[in-house]
Formats: sequence, structure tokens, C-alpha cells
Amino acid sequence: MMKKINLFELIEENKFLYKREDEGPRISWALEKHYQNSAYDDEILFEHIKLGFFKKEDILLEDIRNVIEVAHKVAEYVDQENIITQLKNLNAPGNSSSKIQDIFINFCIDLGFESEKKELFKDYNLRPDYYKKLNNGGILLEVERGKTISNNMDIYDLWKCHICEEASHLFLFVPHYVSHTSNIYESSRRRLKSFFTKKNSINVDSLFLFGY
Repeated sequence: MMKKINLFELIEENKFLYKREDEGPRISWALEKHYQNSAYDDEILFEHIKLGFFKKEDILLEDIRNVIEVAHKVAEYVDQENIITQLKNLNAPGNSSSKIQDIFINFCIDLGFESEKKELFKDYNLRPDYYKKLNNGGILLEVERGKTISNNMDIYDLWKCHICEEASHLFLFVPHYVSHTSNIYESSRRRLKSFFTKKNSINVDSLFLFGY
């Protein structure tokens, strides 16, 4: 049986592997692609989901190791075949993102995420799906389905994290596709990447994009 890759080690291994030296510090990872180009011959990453990772240029990987480790646990759980089957069955017209969320949220609660912390946005009349407090800041967890691209909900969720003083990291779940839109994960990954370049710096330290 093949063993799982350590996600932090994979990200750290690839942090300098640019083809062009003038591209500067790495700020984005399409992790399934980086895995395919790595030296892990007897290990696997994820079988069913895709995972994108972005960080601000001035954020050191070691300083957000705990966030990466939490993301790895969530990704491994969601990547299980029985979970993925449930997600695919519910990724259909008429089903809401909350039904998608319900499939794996109890696992996230066990990791310390709490439901809809209204006080996080008391000045904006907003609330996140779930929130996990860290020693320094916190993580917002948002789950989208049919409106990810058509209603720009991926951008909206990033904006919520941007204005939230108590959160500096975002875990965002989006589908690979829905009935009326294809390539949602890839489209969202391209859109979100632009916010982490130096000229478009955003007040979010890191973002994990989970494609289910």
C-alpha cells in the first residue's frame, strides 16, 4: 500500500522550483501538478480532489506550518472515496452548498472549526460558514457550489477573509464543475492567484482551494 505524502514537505520542496529566476518568490502551488513533477515514486497525494495553495510573498512557510497541516488533514478526509461519492451525488441542481458542507463539517469541527461566528463581522452584517481560531489569527472555511463563478462567490469569500480582522487564512471548497459551468476549480484558481502577486497584494496570508 502506498503511503501518503507530507503536504508541508511537498510545498517546501517546490518553493524554489521556478523555470525562470526572475519570477521571484513562489506564491502559488497547483499541488497535484507539483506532485507529478516531484521525486515521490512510492507515495500518493490525493486521488479524487484537487488542491491549490496561495500565500503572500512575505509569509514564510514555516510560520504557517500549522495551517498547512490542518489543510492536509481536511484534504485527506475529503479525498476518501465514500466522501467523494457523497459529494458527487449532491453536486446536482437544487442542492445547496450547505448540503455539501454537511458531508464533512463534523470532521472539521473535531479540528476546532466553529459554526458561523457572527461577531467576526459585526461591523459588516456578514458571517462565515465556519471559523477556526489560531494562536495568531484564524482560518475561515467557506463552501460553494453552483454560484462559485456565475455569482463570483469565490471572490466574495476572499473579500470576507480580507476584511476580517480575526482571520488571515481561507479554506475554500469549490466543485470541479456544475451542470451549467465547467472547469470551475481551474477558473477559480486562476482568478484567485492574481490577488497574491506583489502588485495586487491582499490582506490574506494564505488560501487553500479545495476542488471536489
